[in-house]
Amino acid sequence: MSKFHFLCTHHHSWLTQNPHAVAGTWRQSYNRSQDLADENLYIEAANHAGAAFEAAAIELAEHATVTTSAIQRYTDSSVLLVHLLQTLTEHRIAEAVLNSAIDRMESLLLAGTQFNNVLSSCKRLLHLRVGQAGTTSIHETADNWQAITAEKQVCIN
Repeated sequence: MSKFHFLCTHHHSWLTQNPHAVAGTWRQSYNRSQDLADENLYIEAANHAGAAFEAAAIELAEHATVTTSAIQRYTDSSVLLVHLLQTLTEHRIAEAVLNSAIDRMESLLLAGTQFNNVLSSCKRLLHLRVGQAGTTSIHETADNWQAITAEKQVCIN
């Protein structure tokens, strides 16, 4: 699971216990992120994209069977979040999110889960690779993102 926390603790726990609710939460967060980005409110947009990313990660972790839709949601929210972080010039955090998403897809590939769909997702994610030398610690960048957003976790109503 990702070290990034965009959802409030209550909703993270609730989604973990109710994975059937992920698609609705994902859709709401993803659409809100796009609306905020259209208004040039990029930090808020990144927080909502992060909530979509976290919800999709919960779905991949909690469902016994990984669906094509779950893979698509995870990939779409990863792409959106990385783009928003790059817009905010948070390249190290974007790189860590991207590496986390690629690692997640790689684990699904190795498990033989939805091979063709996961491979397509991997290709999409690899096209986003930031291209900086070295690997950024996900723990370091998660801490940095939490400092930047200063308790602006998303609470889904």
